[in-house]
Amino acid sequence: MSKNWKAWLWMSLIATMFVVIIMGFIAYYNGRDRHPGYQLSLQIDPLRPSKPLRMGFAALRITPQIREHWYDNNGDARYDPRDGDSFRDYNRNGKFDAYWLAGFESRRAANGVHDDLWVRALVIDDGQTRLAIASLDLLGLLHSNILSIRLQIPESAGITHSILCSTHNHQAPDLLGFWGESPVKSGVNREYLQFVERQAARAMAEAATHLRPTTLRFVTDTTGQLAIMHATDTRNGQTLGTLVVGDYTPQTLWKKNLFITSDFAHYLREYTEKGIYSPGLGLVEPGLGGITVFVSAATKSTLPPNDQREIINPITAQSYTTPSFEKARALGLQLAQRVLQAVRQDTLPSTRQAGIALRAKSFDVPVQSKSFRAGVALGVVEAGYTSWGYLRSEATAFSLGDASFIAVPAARYPLGASAKTPPPGKYPFVLGLANDDLGYLMFGPDGAPFAQHQVPPAADAQLYETLQDLLKSLPAPR
Repeated sequence: MSKNWKAWLWMSLIATMFVVIIMGFIAYYNGRDRHPGYQLSLQIDPLRPSKPLRMGFAALRITPQIREHWYDNNGDARYDPRDGDSFRDYNRNGKFDAYWLAGFESRRAANGVHDDLWVRALVIDDGQTRLAIASLDLLGLLHSNILSIRLQIPESAGITHSILCSTHNHQAPDLLGFWGESPVKSGVNREYLQFVERQAARAMAEAATHLRPTTLRFVTDTTGQLAIMHATDTRNGQTLGTLVVGDYTPQTLWKKNLFITSDFAHYLREYTEKGIYSPGLGLVEPGLGGITVFVSAATKSTLPPNDQREIINPITAQSYTTPSFEKARALGLQLAQRVLQAVRQDTLPSTRQAGIALRAKSFDVPVQSKSFRAGVALGVVEAGYTSWGYLRSEATAFSLGDASFIAVPAARYPLGASAKTPPPGKYPFVLGLANDDLGYLMFGPDGAPFAQHQVPPAADAQLYETLQDLLKSLPAPR
């Protein structure tokens, strides 16, 4: 018995060590750097004298096709067979091929499509630098995804640098991994992720083929919460496109919605482009035409709309508090009306010649969250380490005419004026969730970081300092 017991003990120890080694190898593989050796340090000063500007816009759909619908037995908007939930096995493979919606709670499976998701891109060319900005109707993308997208942009597009922003949409498929069927299963549909990456690269390349001589106007709305860049064709005055950057997060539908949608951004873009119509009155406000690109700002001077915040339709005066598509329409209509009025009432001089001053830098940020590290080890989150416990991220700052821009790789909630890091110039644009999703960066009234979502306060301060350094080296807008 003694010999058998010792033999069993040795076999158990060997088996345990084998399992630990295998798990360690899997964790190491899952945490590998998908783009080893990548570093970015970009410093480009504008041409003097400046040359005529050219811009191009493009919009491509990134809407998934929902084939497998499901029945929510208890109405909790979370798929769970233990609650009597069931699904229609379209491809008869015996499993639920769901598109898990990002944000709020896990297991929120999409049950249809209300309106399209988009990647909308613009390209600015000053004769020396060709800069692309793309906005995607997603909750967020990791920096490794951004680099994968850049690798797919054809060289013929001639793009010097690209900024890809997520609108922080809570009604789009999970591409970060956090909101899957269980804590140990990624919510990412890999085929869909690859499709989104291809479409993003295509949209920027397509925008580069549409470059036209451009006249730019920068303006803010009456509330100061919308920063607007309106581009027209210098030859005929027609709108090429409109960039709208605002302190609003697409989560009006809240956590019980199961339909793919771009939320209020859908209505904002539709009304800005095509005009505002009212039942019985017809066309109330003509649209601008062109392609509207909405980017969620990272300043967050206003809190995101909660599920009971009142929204009033400015045309019908109807008030909405409960989450609904009519509430999303009302908010989109409000914002579009403010954009249209701001652009049409602006009498400031336009810009036809301007140079791009560009600064961009990659940097490593520490990750101390045990749950996040576990997610990486298990492959739930595909975020590779540059070195143990460190992720690569990126920040960008640039100026164009009277406007200046910073691209923040996170959603940021500064609570004090000293923490806002405003870009210089008359028209500041703060692009949120740009080229990464580090979570929420929170600062107190004294500018000191006090909380975080995915990264520790030290990383928040590091990003803040990086942005400050980029802004200090940026020539003043002129």
